[in-house]
Amino acid sequence: MWGTRVRDHDFESQMGQLDISAGKANESAEILKKGNIELQTTLERERSARLKLEAQIAPRSLSESQRAALIKALIAAPQPFIIDITLIGDREAEMYGEQLLSALQEAKVQGQTNKIGMIAPPRYGIQITLQPNSTKSLSFKNALEKASIPAIFSFGNTGQFDAQILIGLKPMK
Repeated sequence: MWGTRVRDHDFESQMGQLDISAGKANESAEILKKGNIELQTTLERERSARLKLEAQIAPRSLSESQRAALIKALIAAPQPFIIDITLIGDREAEMYGEQLLSALQEAKVQGQTNKIGMIAPPRYGIQITLQPNSTKSLSFKNALEKASIPAIFSFGNTGQFDAQILIGLKPMK
């Protein structure tokens, strides 16, 4: 009997130690879970910030839907449509301008292209001067708006052209 009590006492003591150890392990697991949640939150915040930064520095481009909408709207517009497009010497602006020019050519828009160096002060975005009171000029403006291509429009003397387009540097956000 005496041996049974000692054994029972040892067993209860060991069980108590196991309960304490299990409690400490559960406590450590909770601390790790909280740390993991904080780490995941931090990582998601940093990933989101990186994606925003990448979007800000990525070159502009025409999406296929923008290109298709622009071509469709210009084909339906009064013809012939004659433009003067100027591309600034910046590589990003030139690549974006060439995408736009390709879409304009596919829509049978006629015109000339000029490539120039940098302009001081620098110009940003697409700046378009349209003939005042011209149905063709307004249809060009509407085509860009339908295609969701951001541009700054003004009206003034464009000479023999229905529109004068300057593809400037990528706007800063």
